[in-house]
Amino acid sequence: MPTEPSGGAGYLHSGPDCRLYISPGSTTFYIQVVHQPDLKFPDCQFEVKAIKTPTNLAFNLPNLPMYRFGGACDGSIGWGIVGTGEAGVEQVPLHVFPNPANEYATVRLPEGHGWSALVVYDVLGREVLRTALAPGANSMEFNTGLLVSGLYLIAPLGEKELALKLLVRH
Repeated sequence: MPTEPSGGAGYLHSGPDCRLYISPGSTTFYIQVVHQPDLKFPDCQFEVKAIKTPTNLAFNLPNLPMYRFGGACDGSIGWGIVGTGEAGVEQVPLHVFPNPANEYATVRLPEGHGWSALVVYDVLGREVLRTALAPGANSMEFNTGLLVSGLYLIAPLGEKELALKLLVRH
């Protein structure tokens, strides 16, 4: 349950991965994270601008679902989210349409991307689909009918570039 915002920070959200995600107190592209919320500062590993979001956030975060009975968290959950401190990683745009998708979705890739595959993760960070990319391809259609309804994260595999896109499957 989010707590009331105070000062320059927004709401605190308890994630299913045992971290606290802090929404912005204003409009921004960044989320702050407390990696070890059971420890006192500075041991709690509070990270300012921990996650750069693909779109501008206006005060609140998307819902972070708690799938465990009783709201308990699980530190083994991986989100596939990379912090902004990654050295040598350039973020590039990735377009997915239609979004939400029913049976098929098309991913438009930037020119000269150099990616070898697209990987789709569920909200728990588990890989649910991997599709090889043809060399030089600028778009790719994949079958979302293989996925159950829900939220997914699409991440191309590459060495120097990072692109993440949220996909909603009806």
